[in-house]
Amino acid sequence: MSLFNYKAVDFKGKEVSGIVEAKNDFLAGDLLEERGFRVVSLSLITESWLTRVFRNWLGFLVRVTSKDRVVFLHQLAVLIAANVPIATALRAMIKSTKSINFRIIISSVLDEVEGGNKLSSALALHPDVFNEFYVNLARAGETSGRLSEVLVYLADKEEKDYDLSRRMRGMMVYPIFIFFSLVAVAIIMMVSVVPRLVGVLADSGVDLPWTTKLLINFSNFTQHYGLVMAIIIAAIIMAIRIYVHRTAEGKYGWDNLKLKIPVARRLLIGLYMVRWSQSLALLLRGGVDMVTGLQISATVTQNAVYQEFIFQVARKVEDGSDLATALAESELIPPMVYQMVQVGEQSGQVDQTLNQIYNFYSKEVTNGLESLVSLIEPIIIIIMGLGVGIMVSAVLMPMYKLAGAV
Repeated sequence: MSLFNYKAVDFKGKEVSGIVEAKNDFLAGDLLEERGFRVVSLSLITESWLTRVFRNWLGFLVRVTSKDRVVFLHQLAVLIAANVPIATALRAMIKSTKSINFRIIISSVLDEVEGGNKLSSALALHPDVFNEFYVNLARAGETSGRLSEVLVYLADKEEKDYDLSRRMRGMMVYPIFIFFSLVAVAIIMMVSVVPRLVGVLADSGVDLPWTTKLLINFSNFTQHYGLVMAIIIAAIIMAIRIYVHRTAEGKYGWDNLKLKIPVARRLLIGLYMVRWSQSLALLLRGGVDMVTGLQISATVTQNAVYQEFIFQVARKVEDGSDLATALAESELIPPMVYQMVQVGEQSGQVDQTLNQIYNFYSKEVTNGLESLVSLIEPIIIIIMGLGVGIMVSAVLMPMYKLAGAV
């Protein structure tokens, strides 16, 4: 994406200027015309690679959080429900928002709304903060006249997602802390403690046990090649991340691999069912048709395998198939899900059925994560005990032999 300086005339004949982000100048011009501007001039802003990296990292450091979106959507919904004009409500949001980056984004949305664009179109200009799901649901709310209600739905969804991710992160803190503590202790032993003992043990002439020899060899390797190995490992990890995040094949392969891990498969399927069912229920309740709702909810799963399958389901539903029948054709969808969807279709309450699926799997994910953490903790403790035992025996055994020889 590139940045362009523009000068234009809005629909009121007023001259405006600013910066627009697009892949090329043609798309930048189209984007400005969609806003109702008549472009006068458009020039590319040239950036050095250092400036671009700094801008990207700065955006990462001040990124908009889920909590920011929850507060914004709730407050905006309340103001709109109170018949406050959208522009006035957004202006109030700018004053009450603490995040500097989010304040800039809201200001941009306000400029678009004051320029005659709809709220959904203004939100679409910031896909990193308001993705396709937000935009389409807001558009449905504007069409149906239920914008404040839709914003409440969105805020509730964001709040539930934030609460679930917060609980998941909280459960993983202890195992991760134990793991990195073990790694830190091992590095200190290899770099600082063991090298001091090597000279003493080597000069003593004592026959060293295999654990001590292994520890000494590993310590020597760490001292001589540790930095090189760290750089190689970091480069491999970076290359894998680029391949996974920048290529469609890499993302699909990684997402497919995650679904084949025995312990994680059930937990991940439950997580994807939570995202998909809640999103589709909100879209249907907001007035979006089934086919469009399926296409949008597919992207919310954040898994390429599920996205491809749900897009196939959308095509089959568009061709006249029942949703439950289309869902039943893959092992990616648990039997309980398409059975409940079938009941919802027969009763004409698919959105309520999807909410029930969401409630069930959100509890399943939480309970499954708790079980996984309770399983990981003793495994880490056992590994830690074995590591400490090997290190202690490798150090103490030759010391005893040395003391006996004396």
